Amino acid sequence: FSSGDSVRNRNLQTTATKYLLVVTLTMEYESRFGYEVEDYPSIFQNYINSNLEQVTLDMTDRFLPVIEAKEVIVYDPTFAPSLAPSSSSSPTETCYWIDIAIVHDLCSSETSWEIQRIVGGGGDNVLIKSFQAADGDTSHTESMCLQEGVHEFTIHDILGGICCDFGEGNYKVTSNGALIGEGGEFGYSETTTFSIPFVSPP
Repeated sequence: FSSGDSVRNRNLQTTATKYLLVVTLTMEYESRFGYEVEDYPSIFQNYINSNLEQVTLDMTDRFLPVIEAKEVIVYDPTFAPSLAPSSSSSPTETCYWIDIAIVHDLCSSETSWEIQRIVGGGGDNVLIKSFQAADGDTSHTESMCLQEGVHEFTIHDILGGICCDFGEGNYKVTSNGALIGEGGEFGYSETTTFSIPFVSPP
């Protein structure tokens, strides 16, 4: 979330300072909703991220110095994200940052993507983040910190690719400047499988 220093009035213009707000939730599982208990973190994440405008309004109405809610990412509680790989004697896991950059074509609302972590060989993938572009979007950038392991980035486009029938769209996924995957001309979807930490091929 972005919050302002020394905010005394909700209408006060001030310089925003960014903080990482970590929220711990205890959730009670109820089977009547039709979800498995392990699905709840991703469901919570996707719900909040699809209603960020309302989240901002709700917090502002409660006199919290929130300017704009950016994103909620649900992480495994056994580790905390960092800007760079960390080493510690405590029982935490390291995460590594990746960057996603997309230049949309003229039909941006037809494009979406997701990142999944591959768990075992039984197809039990864990959704880390998904995004659906809106009408009028020209570009989108996203940064996230991923645990060690195998991941998949999949981009979808209903019309078949983001280049070149309706504009010169393209996408690029990198880690510390190293290229994981890029493209623009593809069918209805394109998937890149990669390992974290990412090592560029020779």
